[in-house]
Amino acid sequence: MFYVPLLDTPAISQNEISTMLDVITQSQIWEIVLHYAKKNNIGILVFIHNENLAKVTCSRIIHLH
Repeated sequence: MFYVPLLDTPAISQNEISTMLDVITQSQIWEIVLHYAKKNNIGILVFIHNENLAKVTCSRIIHLH
C-alpha cells in the first residue's frame, strides 16, 4: 500500500492481476478487490490492457500512450 498526496488517500496498486484468467474468475477477483478498497476507504491504481474491464471496474480512466 502507498499514499497518494494529491488524492489525500492511501491506495493499492494492481498490475494486470487477472490477465490470464477466465472471465468468471476475473469478476470474482475484482469483486473482492473492490469490496476491500471500499471497506477500508482506499483507492486502487490499476494498470490494465483490457479497456472493457477498466470501464466496468474503474471510476476514472487515464490512457497512457
